[in-house]
Amino acid sequence: MFTSGTAPSGPIDCQVQVRAHGDTVPAVAELAGERLVVRLTDPLRGVARGQTVVCYRPDMLAGDEVIASATIAETG
Repeated sequence: MFTSGTAPSGPIDCQVQVRAHGDTVPAVAELAGERLVVRLTDPLRGVARGQTVVCYRPDMLAGDEVIASATIAETG
């Protein structure tokens, strides 16, 4: 789930991508038990169960860093 192997202690601001060639959108992600909960800042159409969500930490100098990924279990 978290690429560092350690979950952050609270919510983190990040960018997320749910389509292989889709744009990233702002979100807040946090671990809730064994689940990664991602709350998008703005609605995103067409998100479905079974898709993969990838969370990035933007870095203008080194390039975006993948910080987490998970399979979408529910939307709402």
